[in-house]
Amino acid sequence: MALPVSAEQITRLPLATTKGHSTRWLDWFAAAGIDDTSKLDFIEFDDGGFAFDFATSGGGVALFTDNMLIRHELATGSLVVVNPLAIKARGQYLVYPETQQPDVRILAFADWLKSVVARIQAS
Repeated sequence: MALPVSAEQITRLPLATTKGHSTRWLDWFAAAGIDDTSKLDFIEFDDGGFAFDFATSGGGVALFTDNMLIRHELATGSLVVVNPLAIKARGQYLVYPETQQPDVRILAFADWLKSVVARIQAS
């Protein structure tokens, strides 16, 4: 298959996902203009690492929300971008109760997490 692969062609490939996250694929296909998603072949894994292994072994395609995590595989060619359409991933949130005396450990963790996210976004 020549690159880039069309969204229509991708509908016929095994789609790696983690349990409960196939909606990301549905969002991607909607953004690509594909209305009929009734025949998609989702291969659900308990862990994102298994979906990653599935994609790198050539078993199918997977959506990755952060190219930083797969930078090496893209550089070596063990993974390729089959279609450049990117969509905004749903966010992850850290929530904790607002109290008069917040737990300093939670606040320290939140500050650390924000700094990690800022570094990733800057790279």
